[in-house]
Amino acid sequence: MLEKVKQFVDKSLEGKGNAHYIRTIFWIKELNPGADEALLIAAYSHDIERILRKKDKTKTKEFDKGEILVKHQVKGGEIMFDFLVKNGASRSMAKRVQDLISKHEVGGTADQNLLKDADAISLLENNAEKAIRLVKDQDFPKEEVKRKFDLTYDKITSEKAKQIAKQFYDRAINMLEAC
Repeated sequence: MLEKVKQFVDKSLEGKGNAHYIRTIFWIKELNPGADEALLIAAYSHDIERILRKKDKTKTKEFDKGEILVKHQVKGGEIMFDFLVKNGASRSMAKRVQDLISKHEVGGTADQNLLKDADAISLLENNAEKAIRLVKDQDFPKEEVKRKFDLTYDKITSEKAKQIAKQFYDRAINMLEAC
């Protein structure tokens, strides 16, 4: 099932790159070598709502906040539940993936926290350059990018994940200060 999910997400990305999702799975496995398939599926597909939403090319001067963030999680879980059921996954697996994605920004259970932490590490590791380009090329507010980096790092739950993320956070902040 994971391979079907990867194909769906990659097709939805329309060639925009999947490093964040590959590395989210990597960090899940680093933090929990015994992670089940549902957790790996959630790791690869956690941002499906954002991927599909961005196809409308709407530009804003801030990252997702509040109500948009809640919708992002809940809608993403629903999208993946429907996809999984239609593609032969058991309802229980589809429901587990939905539950994981529906809290991947804020956490809750141990596995939701694990997904949140792996997502945060991967974001700091892989998406810092993209955020810096927004500042340089599109006049995106520098303070908004710093806020996103800070929130991403601060939301990490486990000490192990925080230690891993620190190097990526520091690099992101240094890059932002240099631009």
